[in-house]
Amino acid sequence: MGRLDGTTARVRRKVQRGARLPRFVRSLLALVLGVLVGAFLFDRILMPLLVRHGDEVRVPSVGGSELAQAESALRTVGLRPLVGPGRHHTVVPRGQVLEVSPPPGLSVKRGRQVILTPSLGTFHRPVPDLVGQSMRLARMRLGDAGLSVGRLMYAANELVGADLVMAMEPEGGTPAPEDGVISLLVSRARPSVPFWLPDLRGLPGAASEILLEQGGFSVTVQTEDGDEPGTVVRQDPPPGAPLWPGTRVVLGVAPGYGRGRGRG
Repeated sequence: MGRLDGTTARVRRKVQRGARLPRFVRSLLALVLGVLVGAFLFDRILMPLLVRHGDEVRVPSVGGSELAQAESALRTVGLRPLVGPGRHHTVVPRGQVLEVSPPPGLSVKRGRQVILTPSLGTFHRPVPDLVGQSMRLARMRLGDAGLSVGRLMYAANELVGADLVMAMEPEGGTPAPEDGVISLLVSRARPSVPFWLPDLRGLPGAASEILLEQGGFSVTVQTEDGDEPGTVVRQDPPPGAPLWPGTRVVLGVAPGYGRGRGRG
């Protein structure tokens, strides 16, 4: 009887040990359960959020639109407009969109920031008054105003020192031309010996005009009848006349003159 009781006790202990799973098995089951639950949450909750966040839209074409309209169009498709610094432009009116970045038509993520550059309109630059100033200072002031020296003409004047601006086109204080180029008339010291005007008849009118201008003379070209197109047929003063720089010389040139400047 005692032996039977001992055997029964041993069997009961083995059954109880078998009913308890080993610790590593329980850990493995918990890990598998966690992975399954995580996959379910990712598939049903996180993935839809990520997909919606990653939607792509095309940047609408808002160039040339009023700034408020462009901002509204961007928000409508889920983009975030940001107005950047404006720029002057000679064609696009003030308040309209001059530039879009990223450019229109490009596919971007919904919610992306789009920079709008507005136009500030035409920049009315006044021409600085340079009369009486040296050429060095005149160039510096034009550069500071975003302008440049165009055609340079020279003339001798006993009342004005050398290398000073005597006149300009356009005049100081007026709006600058779109190309920003300013023509200047600059003084030269009068030489003690005059320039003897050569005989320019029969020579090309354009080359003769350039030669005289480089010598500091004021040149007027007039169209006159002649056999050779574009050549000088008359000059006033006549050949051999003593001239000082700044003197006006008239050239009569046959049709076909091709320098493209106004004629007197």
